[in-house]
Amino acid sequence: MFDPDVPLIQHADTSAGEEELLKRLFTVEAARKLMAHLEPDYQTFSLPEPAWVAEATGELYDTYDTGCGGEAYGLDDAAREKDRKKFKDSSFTS
Repeated sequence: MFDPDVPLIQHADTSAGEEELLKRLFTVEAARKLMAHLEPDYQTFSLPEPAWVAEATGELYDTYDTGCGGEAYGLDDAAREKDRKKFKDSSFTS
């Protein structure tokens, strides 16, 4: 059962923290490529470009999860470079 004194939906205003994380995860170019891919949604709902996009640093953009063993799940430097090039050349339409 559930405790009636505990709200079923808990909301904390974390938008500032979320924006800081997004700035670190995306480069300006990557964020705008994703927005271009989602352009129909931006047009349909008249969404402006999020303010954080212009301030994106992308410091975590090329960070790979190394897992417990220290390897990036089998990705060697050549595979990482191939992924970077594929993303850079991508228009999110393929």
